[in-house]
Amino acid sequence: MNFEQIKPTREDFVSERETRAKERNKYRTVWQKILGKEKTGEMDIATEEALQMDTEIKKILDEGRAASTSEAIEVIEKEGNFGLKGKERISKEEWARFRTLQFGGALEENDFGKASQIIIQAQQEKKINDETKQILKETISPVIIKKLSELVQNRDGENFVLAFHELGRLQSINREDLLQENLQSPEIQNAIKQNIIGCNAPEYFQTVRDKWVKAGVVDLETANQFEEIKEKAKQDIIGCNAPEYFQTVRDKWVKAGVVDTVEVNTWPEVIAKRKEK
Repeated sequence: MNFEQIKPTREDFVSERETRAKERNKYRTVWQKILGKEKTGEMDIATEEALQMDTEIKKILDEGRAASTSEAIEVIEKEGNFGLKGKERISKEEWARFRTLQFGGALEENDFGKASQIIIQAQQEKKINDETKQILKETISPVIIKKLSELVQNRDGENFVLAFHELGRLQSINREDLLQENLQSPEIQNAIKQNIIGCNAPEYFQTVRDKWVKAGVVDLETANQFEEIKEKAKQDIIGCNAPEYFQTVRDKWVKAGVVDTVEVNTWPEVIAKRKEK
């Protein structure tokens, strides 16, 4: 007999739903357990899975991967994402779900530092292996993108910048992942600009600028030509009296791409310093 071809029974799926409900109930608060509230049952999991299935069917139809619901279901069956998973996998998924709920709660309060720490600390738990970390990463990813997109949609530049840096510690953020509408709005772009030009040291400026450039949100040449950053570089350079210090600071801004050596050496202030020497 080929056991690999044996299809799971209804009882198999019911058993897994009961296992998932049991795992989920572990994360209820003490008061929820005492009062018997928020307890998840097998039917709750079944309803949740049905909604997930409907969402996946719609996605497959929208992407043109199937012409009908029955064809979409066949695609789902081939991909196997809704098959039996086993107790170990369920335990890992529910652990990730609980951490993601905590993470999402912090995001709702725009407490991005707290949110990132929840995930970083979770990843450092002794019982966590690479598979569990990957499950957590995949679980929080759409939550991160959704939050960033909401901030862009609301033109909340200040919080978008904070979220970009904190949540960027957890995963790479790309322009394509965000809702394009309002991304170029003055509120968003000005907040990004202030974040970049607020950097005093050339190394810090370069680091912050490159994060935005890598995400595709800011153009490298545009950032380097910000009037405020060019003036900051100039004042930083001409403020150096010792030749060795002048050369070091100049070269840092040159490396950052804000000025070039020929340009700096032709500044009247630099020429005057040379004459003084």
